[in-house]
Amino acid sequence: MSGRPITTMLSLKKKGLRGHEAIWEHILNNKSDAFTIRDIDQHTNGKTDSVRDYLKRLVKAGYVVELDEKVGKAKLYRLIKRQKKAPRLSRDGVESTQGTARSNLWRTIKMIGAFTARDLAISASTKSFPITENYAADYVHFLSKAGYLKKLKGSKAGGNKGRSAKQAVYRLIPSKNTGPKAPMIQRIKSVYDPNLERVVWMKGMEVRK
Repeated sequence: MSGRPITTMLSLKKKGLRGHEAIWEHILNNKSDAFTIRDIDQHTNGKTDSVRDYLKRLVKAGYVVELDEKVGKAKLYRLIKRQKKAPRLSRDGVESTQGTARSNLWRTIKMIGAFTARDLAISASTKSFPITENYAADYVHFLSKAGYLKKLKGSKAGGNKGRSAKQAVYRLIPSKNTGPKAPMIQRIKSVYDPNLERVVWMKGMEVRK
């Protein structure tokens, strides 16, 4: 037996949390004023080295401080900066922007109703993370291939260099709102849904619509 509390592990699994997200979830919910690596490790599905590595990143980024006192030989830590989402940090403690554009697109798709790629790019862009129409169109293309989007109106050819004079209009299929994490377009041009933890489309795969 690993000694990890079963109820906590099941709760994390039910929420679909793993890795840094699971570690952060327990740090947020920790009822003690301070905690050790062991306190976090025994409540998550991660490895001790992974917990130690993420804590180092959190300390460098200013989310957690390392205290002077110890419990035996174990270092004590305290959370000083809270936020709902697990910070995405490099080993140097620098905030990572990887996946932010994709997350903004997915969140907007779930909120916007009917949209074109141009509508989506404009609505999902922020001052810090502008999104190009081509990037949005590529994401829409693969979500459509994976059966996540319904095409309401087709595009009409025309315009400069064959670009559509009137873009296709899409809407998210309600049953395909699989969760908060944005489906990912992988390098092999397949679609992976982290909410379902599986590849939902690849070339040659038949998708039910």
